[in-house]
Amino acid sequence: MTTPAQLILPIRPGTRSRRRAFTLVELMVSLVMMTLLLTLFFSMVVEISKVWQQAQARMEPRVSGRTVLDILGRELEMAALPEDRLMLYTSTTATPVGTAMNLQMLVNPPQLTAATFLNPHAVFWQAPAVSAQEGNMAELGYFIRWDTTTKPGNPRATLYRMCIKPGDAQYRIYSDPTAWLSDSIVDAAAPAIDAAAADNIYKGWMADNVIGLWVRCLDPLGNPITRTALATTYGPYVYDSRLGYSYTSGTKTMVCSGRTVSTSNYQILATLPPSMEVAIVILDAAAADRLTAKPTYPASATPTRASFWKDIDDFVAALPPQVRKGARIYSTRVTLKSGQ
Repeated sequence: MTTPAQLILPIRPGTRSRRRAFTLVELMVSLVMMTLLLTLFFSMVVEISKVWQQAQARMEPRVSGRTVLDILGRELEMAALPEDRLMLYTSTTATPVGTAMNLQMLVNPPQLTAATFLNPHAVFWQAPAVSAQEGNMAELGYFIRWDTTTKPGNPRATLYRMCIKPGDAQYRIYSDPTAWLSDSIVDAAAPAIDAAAADNIYKGWMADNVIGLWVRCLDPLGNPITRTALATTYGPYVYDSRLGYSYTSGTKTMVCSGRTVSTSNYQILATLPPSMEVAIVILDAAAADRLTAKPTYPASATPTRASFWKDIDDFVAALPPQVRKGARIYSTRVTLKSGQ
């Protein structure tokens, strides 16, 4: 018979279960591997962030450029002139006489300081106002300002939209139709950001980093308009609806809206061009930060079909390499509803 004491097995030395811990070497290897993995992970995050930022930088000027041209084009196609469009002149270079000259389209107007507002072009006109409570025509315009004083080593360009509604103190197209546009009027309607009061600091602001605006008027054949209805020559890319236009078709000179009654009596019907072409050059944020000086605008003495685009291409090509790679050109062609 087996007793309980005989059922107890003897415990041998070395058979007790043991828990084995990590050695110091293993811990150090694990930490090194974890550090390498984390470094790789964070480097991937940084690279992905850079790619995303670069994609956003490329997308921003595209969105801004297309939006600007869409708004400008819609407003430009609504440009209007008075029903009585007859302009009377005593010479081919005189100011029109009479009262029927209230509405007007001007491209690169001589009454504005070129160095301030023509970069290199600007355009102003009248179109139906949003509200007709105090009048049915608003004064509109687009131009570029350069700020070279806030950061002298990094000048900034901004596209502005002038909009003077009926009832505004600066609204003078009917009360003073020969002086409805001037430096002071534009400054009041669309002040420079660095000079604007705090309550209207963004009045007239349209888009940042637009460094060039080009505008040209086209005749029915699609050629740039270079002569008035009385056959005098416009300045490069200049247009005045009160002077009309003439153009050449084959060997014939086509006078759209003017006739000579006598050497002291000239008659012109104020005329809008059939279509207009508008182009802008815009920089992404990174390229704008690299700009160190206001660029120079090349200009063709005699505009042709090709010179418009050559001027723009030459302008972009002359930008510093680190700026040029962030420059984009956007353009649109607008058919004016009241153009002839």
